[in-house]
Parts: sequence; C-alpha cells; structure tokens
Amino acid sequence: MEDKVQPEYKATQVVEVGSAEERVRALREAYLNGTLTVDSAKLARKMLSFERSLDCLYHNDSESLR
Repeated sequence: MEDKVQPEYKATQVVEVGSAEERVRALREAYLNGTLTVDSAKLARKMLSFERSLDCLYHNDSESLR
C-alpha cells in the first residue's frame, strides 16, 4: 500500500488586506517571521497554468496578424 504524501502547506493565519501595498507588506512580514509556508505543488501547477495561458495568448495574437 502506498503512503499518501502530506502537503507542505499549513494554514497558520489568514490576513485580509485591501491594497497591493498592504498585501506585499503582510507577505514580507510573514516571510521574515517564519509563518509563511508554500505548497510547492500548488505553486508549480499555478505557474504552469499561467505559462500556458501566455502561450495561448501569444499563439492567438500571432494568428490574428496573418
């Protein structure tokens, strides 16, 4: 039987912020105090999805120029 891999992410706190500056400041503070954790698998999926969306946009734009 296979062991299930536990995710790295552990929610320690939720910070709701309004502006981008507040969000960056909250992320920086969490990083510096060691409470920021990252789910590397989820991050990788999001990065791949973003890259694919850029590829689709580039592909669609290049075809419309023809």
